[in-house]
Order: sequence, then structure tokens, then C-alpha cells
Amino acid sequence: MQTESEPIALATSIQDFNMQRKMNPGLGQAVGHIVLSWIASDKEKLSPEAMARHAKEYLQKMKIADTQFLVVQDKSKGFIIGAVVLLLMSALSVGIATGCGRRMGG
Repeated sequence: MQTESEPIALATSIQDFNMQRKMNPGLGQAVGHIVLSWIASDKEKLSPEAMARHAKEYLQKMKIADTQFLVVQDKSKGFIIGAVVLLLMSALSVGIATGCGRRMGG
């Protein structure tokens, strides 16, 4: 997971997502977005690594695996939000099936 102190790494991740999309023009919807939230009292337990682990576990439960994702953390509200942005394509450049029974990205 990237932090505010790593803006170049975040920009690189976004460029990589975009490059993957351009290399696979038939992909259609290339990026997905999921929001995970926690109550404010969990703030001390939620390191960037812990949020990335929770996001990965959530994606696995949705049967979404073998793809790139990043988690953007927002603690400015009265609760904690982890916005999970994922590439809807596997490492093999194949559209991935979502937990909703639909194949996204191709």
C-alpha cells in the first residue's frame, strides 16, 4: 500500500494500470473500486500493511485474485476508509471474474 510520503510510487502504480489497459484495448472496464471502512477506534490497529492485508483477504473472498491493487487510506472522517482500486485483469492479461458472477474486463 502506498502512503502520502510515496507520491512517485503511487504515480507509477497509476501509470502501470493505464499501460495495462492500453495494452489490452478489448478489456472494457479496466479498473474496479471497492470501499472498506472501519470505526475510528480501530485507527491504531490499521497500519498500511494491515489495511493491504485486509483488502487482499476481501478480494480473495470475492474470488478476485492474481491482479494488481492499491489501497488509498482516508482517516479524515469519524471513521477510516480504505478505497481499494484494482485492475480487472489477471497477471496473464485475462479479464477476471468478480464475486458477483460476472467476468469483468473482457
